[in-house]
Amino acid sequence: MMDAVSRAVSQREALLVSAPTGIGKTIAALYPAIKESLKAEKKLFYLTSKTLQQDMAVEAMQLLNDGSLRVLRIRAKKKMCAHTEMICHEDFCPFAARYSERWRKRLVERLTNSMTYFDPDLTFELSRSTEVCPFEVSLELIEQADVVICDYNYIFDPTSASRPIRTSAITATAF
Repeated sequence: MMDAVSRAVSQREALLVSAPTGIGKTIAALYPAIKESLKAEKKLFYLTSKTLQQDMAVEAMQLLNDGSLRVLRIRAKKKMCAHTEMICHEDFCPFAARYSERWRKRLVERLTNSMTYFDPDLTFELSRSTEVCPFEVSLELIEQADVVICDYNYIFDPTSASRPIRTSAITATAF
């Protein structure tokens, strides 16, 4: 499986793998995908349809990461909203209103200088404490990450994020 994943990633081909639960598909896909994406100097997007699959990908990344990779997990916008209502406009949301270039850059620098795994809980708390939108900060962190773990809707559905996620990347999807 690892050879097939490596070949598919390097040749930018699709690969469908079917195997029983618990056999190690996540780590067997991530290891060669990371290796090939680093070789190609691309970001790796690991896309899932379920939170449990994201948990497994984060767990696998913790085993594989020697501290040299920056890993970002993007949580659903609704779960990252720090306001009482999810109305993303500066006239209605104090976190959107205070999302200035200065605060955003300072917070992103603080996060990227101190960690290799951008935990959504920590991103949420730090963003909320500096009164900037946690979801927008998590999208800003994409630029700093080597591996992004998120719901596949953020890549395939342009309306799911407040702005399109544009990147030239290698993607692996778990269903």
